[in-house]
Amino acid sequence: MKKRTVSLVALLIFTVSLSGCSFKNEAKASSAYEDKESIYFFNEKEIKDSNLESKYAKKDVSPKNVIDNTKEYSGIYSLQWESKKDVALDKNLLKVNEDGTFIELRVLKDNSEETTTHYYVDKKNKVHTKNAINYELLSGYVVKENNQVSLSYADSISFYKAIDQKGEEKISPLSQNYNYQLLDDNEAQTSLFVKDGFEINANGESVRLVKVVPKETPKELTVTPLEINNFLKKSQENLASKHYEFNNINDFIQFMSPQIAPSDEVKLLDITSYQNVETEKENHIKAKYAFSTTSSNNGNKVTNVYLFDGQNIYFSNDETSTTFQLF
Repeated sequence: MKKRTVSLVALLIFTVSLSGCSFKNEAKASSAYEDKESIYFFNEKEIKDSNLESKYAKKDVSPKNVIDNTKEYSGIYSLQWESKKDVALDKNLLKVNEDGTFIELRVLKDNSEETTTHYYVDKKNKVHTKNAINYELLSGYVVKENNQVSLSYADSISFYKAIDQKGEEKISPLSQNYNYQLLDDNEAQTSLFVKDGFEINANGESVRLVKVVPKETPKELTVTPLEINNFLKKSQENLASKHYEFNNINDFIQFMSPQIAPSDEVKLLDITSYQNVETEKENHIKAKYAFSTTSSNNGNKVTNVYLFDGQNIYFSNDETSTTFQLF
């Protein structure tokens, strides 16, 4: 009995030792990563408090007329419960203002066919997965023609959020799929006020929004697409011109999300192994952040490695390669 007890103790010590090695290796892979506060994440209040002059995109709605006093229609509208099971929307909110303007939020439903996995890294440099949510924000004017009230969409913004180190979706320019656009009037005819609610054609499906009385205005409806776009404009231009200011590994991964397939395995790499990396231009760089993605195709594994040296992004589609290309 004593011999068995000693064996169990020895096994426990051996197991803890192996776990300790694993933690040490994980810590080694990320201990050299610089981790500062990101400059790329914002909430609605920050944008609202910036007091941007233009809030709604200008639009000629003729031959319709903008209703400049929409008190009769003003308020918050939400997707009717019966409609939820039939459409690909998880949330659809509409705020009609008394001055004839409106803001609408559409959130795509999270289901097995459309779910996209996104990765993020917390402050302890631990990789997490989360089902990505696609937000679309629209705004415009309440108009009237032939005694029929409808919504005339002026602009929209989509893919305007990324995941921060806390795992929260925040307004951000980091998404490479970020899209702001002005809209024509083709949706207004299918967004009509009928029987104390709005019937809206959203993403090719007809839904009904009914008036609700929330305790407060949902934060998503406190800013407009134009305000978000103007607020993020400078950061967007910098990223488009490859002027990156990634302050932590999560910033880097959020920006590279379009390169990561939902089934990929993401791994943070030991940065000390990438301190003298040769590039295709035959110069050498010192990486600041490094991660890899591994995908499987018919039993064959393919690993891509991505590096950021503080200025540029480099990649290699061969984990054994010693030469990296400019991304």
